Amino acid sequence: ANLTNTKVLCISRDLPFAQNRFCGVENIENVLTLSDFANGSFGKDYGLTIMDGALANLHSRCIVVLDESHKIIYTEQVDEITSEPNYVTALAVLS
Repeated sequence: ANLTNTKVLCISRDLPFAQNRFCGVENIENVLTLSDFANGSFGKDYGLTIMDGALANLHSRCIVVLDESHKIIYTEQVDEITSEPNYVTALAVLS
């Protein structure tokens, strides 16, 4: 998250204290963590809610990159929560 003119948001169903603990353990800085724990509306509104199985109601992993005009210029949502998005491609879009 050391890119100029870039903000990184991490939105999950985790409680804020769990998000902060994770960032501390992983030495993650310059990331704004936001919790959708209360009602899951962000996940529902953007089609990120896992609908069934052991992880039901959590968010799937995705990346959305916006330009300076807030236009979406890149998206990726992975099918399996154990898979990670292609961070290299997302970062390349920013350069």
